[in-house]
Amino acid sequence: SRLLAKSDPDTKKQSISLFPNPAKDVIEKGGDYASIEVLSISGQLIKSFKKTQSNYQINDLPTGLYLVKILDKYGVSQIKKIIKH
Repeated sequence: SRLLAKSDPDTKKQSISLFPNPAKDVIEKGGDYASIEVLSISGQLIKSFKKTQSNYQINDLPTGLYLVKILDKYGVSQIKKIIKH
């Protein structure tokens, strides 16, 4: 399974969709993001990824609920919930 973040290039605040959810192995992103972080449900940083990557491995994470914090190129952050199975 893969997780995809998609953006709306017509707005400064990018609209982000995450799918499939639940995810199993990989997060993929669309758009121009400065950073992507995976956090525990309590907000603890689990993983962070560089902007230059096109996909993000999450297969090493235990099954559970996670937050994905995405900082876009305008400095606006959004947090989405994902389920890892």
